Amino acid sequence: MKTYLTTDWLRKFAGTYRSSSFQDKIAYIAAEPNPMMLVEWLLFPPEETLRSDVGFQRSPGMFKNSYVPFDEVFFHQLLFETLFNMQPKRGTKDDLLLTAVYDLQSFLKKPDRFEQAINDLQQRVEQSLAAFGRFTELLDREKEKLNVEYRSQLYALNADTDLPEDEKDFRKQNAAEQWRRKTDELPRKLLQKHFDKEHPMVAYLHYKGWADPRSHVMPAMETMNSIHPTKHNPNSNSIEQQTPPGLLRYINEHSSSYHEVIDKFLTQEVEAERFISWFIAVASKGGMNRGEDEVSEGRRRWWAGLLTLLSLSDTDAARSVPMNIQTACLEAVFHTSGFEDTLMATHEIPVFFADLVLAGLPVPEHREWLRNKVILRHWQRFVKEFTDKEYQFLHLAWVLCLDPVNLQQRLLRSDQSQSTEFIIDRCCLIFGDAVRRGLSDELTVPLFQYFAVHDKDLLYSLIYRMKHLEEVKPLLSVEARYLGTLFHGENIRAAGSRKHLASLLLQSLFSKSNLSMEDSITSVQRWTAERVKEDQAMLALTFLEKYAETHWPVEAAASLASMANIRWLGESKNASEGHHWVLEQLKDRSERIAFEAAPQGNTDELNYRIIRPGAEDQASGEILARAVIRAEWTDASAISNMLDDLMNL
Repeated sequence: MKTYLTTDWLRKFAGTYRSSSFQDKIAYIAAEPNPMMLVEWLLFPPEETLRSDVGFQRSPGMFKNSYVPFDEVFFHQLLFETLFNMQPKRGTKDDLLLTAVYDLQSFLKKPDRFEQAINDLQQRVEQSLAAFGRFTELLDREKEKLNVEYRSQLYALNADTDLPEDEKDFRKQNAAEQWRRKTDELPRKLLQKHFDKEHPMVAYLHYKGWADPRSHVMPAMETMNSIHPTKHNPNSNSIEQQTPPGLLRYINEHSSSYHEVIDKFLTQEVEAERFISWFIAVASKGGMNRGEDEVSEGRRRWWAGLLTLLSLSDTDAARSVPMNIQTACLEAVFHTSGFEDTLMATHEIPVFFADLVLAGLPVPEHREWLRNKVILRHWQRFVKEFTDKEYQFLHLAWVLCLDPVNLQQRLLRSDQSQSTEFIIDRCCLIFGDAVRRGLSDELTVPLFQYFAVHDKDLLYSLIYRMKHLEEVKPLLSVEARYLGTLFHGENIRAAGSRKHLASLLLQSLFSKSNLSMEDSITSVQRWTAERVKEDQAMLALTFLEKYAETHWPVEAAASLASMANIRWLGESKNASEGHHWVLEQLKDRSERIAFEAAPQGNTDELNYRIIRPGAEDQASGEILARAVIRAEWTDASAISNMLDDLMNL
């Protein structure tokens, strides 16, 4: 008995899809990594005993309301549809067909027999096309006979003057129905009588209704005929040489470097898209062909080597591949089933894994794949990476793939060689770098929201370790009900977090490094100012003490006043204006000012200078900080007399 690669798949397919519609059957086949593997049944027609294994039940076929044995549906309909008309989910049909033929050749290991099988299939297809021509002619003749018979019936009925009109109309209607029924049934009868046994493909061609069947059938045959039965000819300019599978076969046989693939397929976007799509199809782990796992695993290892080369940015090969194509090469990993095992086949995390994480972070499905199929399965390796190596965001960005529960239970609350403080510090660095790199809030907001509900102490720890205000950004998207009293009240942690946020807010007002995130920073600043409004006096006094004594920062002061509802007292005044302002305050609002030292002597001879502005609440007028005033004598003789008095003491 002949041996087939897809025997087990066919039995499973027959048992599962025997009652499904033809469209569902073909959709299932198209979703296979390489459905063109089924071409083996056309190259080597099965024996009757094997067909009987799957022909045990009638099944919906491609023809309307047709139920035929499942083996007929598969061997006389699905196979033809797969080879001649189906578009695979990934890759082009020609590329997948070439790859399938290569794999079948490797399995058979008899190139002469394989070449003969292709020739035999070509001959059967040519014979079927010729038979289809004869069928078309026969069908036209038989249809014409039915038309003549129908017209004769109508003529006889019209000529019969003895029949009542109602009876005549009834018989005409019956004649029309019989003519339509016979016309509809005629193709099936002719096919069953003259063609089904010797040329089953004729029925498929008829029901496809193609105006030019040859143009649909022959491209697949030309692709198979382009294959050299033994070794790839490096000097050939055949169709095979211009395809991804052809080039890869040549490279595998000659132990060539990756540079040929890069030069041929990975420098131009169109060719790269074709090559990558083909690779995903032929390297995916699928159940269609037994014994193929080792072959597909070899292809995945080859791709891992290619990604390693591309990750080394100092190589000529990496520099020659555009960044969007490099990203597409990385994203292929997420769509190639079985790659999770190839990634971690060695004891070390692959050098391209950091690039793979960055490519996958924006897509939730890719993050889930990284988390569940790679990181959590090999947790100890990643923990070692986290705790033992110096901090580099690219090497630790995989932490952003973790969901809140895993981050808390596996990393922050587990027994590690490093302290909890060390782990929290690193997480803060990672979250902060993620924000500065403009990565989506989806990566960090769920973490902060989870901690706000389930672990406030941990969230406080993260806040205390923030070094820049933009790191606060994920908190803006946390629902207000989850924040609750996190920043309110007099408990030590809430007050401490407000003080730290106030410090970050003031720091941001003078930072020039955030200009590229102006809009985001503005929203963060306003949110932060709202959180620390309970400490409005502390915020104003800190600003005045740290930033206002040497030179009044006009823009920063205006921003803070707007956000924190503060009115500055005595700001931006020249010497003359400042003196008159102090006089006004002494007269009407002396509580707004405080002197460095109590004025001595005749106050009419004093000049008042504002050393530091004050602040008050815009809404209530409450004094938050008094303006600090220095009283200076303006009469030189009075100053001289005072010095003389001091010397005489």
